Amino acid sequence: MEKLLEHIDLKRLARMCGLILLLPLAATILDENFQWGAFDFLVAYVLFFLAGASIQITIRHPQALYKFSAALVFMTVAILWAVLATG
Repeated sequence: MEKLLEHIDLKRLARMCGLILLLPLAATILDENFQWGAFDFLVAYVLFFLAGASIQITIRHPQALYKFSAALVFMTVAILWAVLATG
């Protein structure tokens, strides 16, 4: 597991996920029709973090099995995001 984490920059990924969520936070504050709760932000953060981690593994890991599994995680996150966004 530690070897797998060598391919992921966790601090940078956490900061980028937080920065991405500033946009819906601003929309929640400024627009009364766009209302996200704390749970929405938490779910979005986890999904962005998983997607970013899988992308980093796909790019940086040399073994094909890890690339396949990371791509599978990314697709699962993308489908879950689409389902949650329309529900």
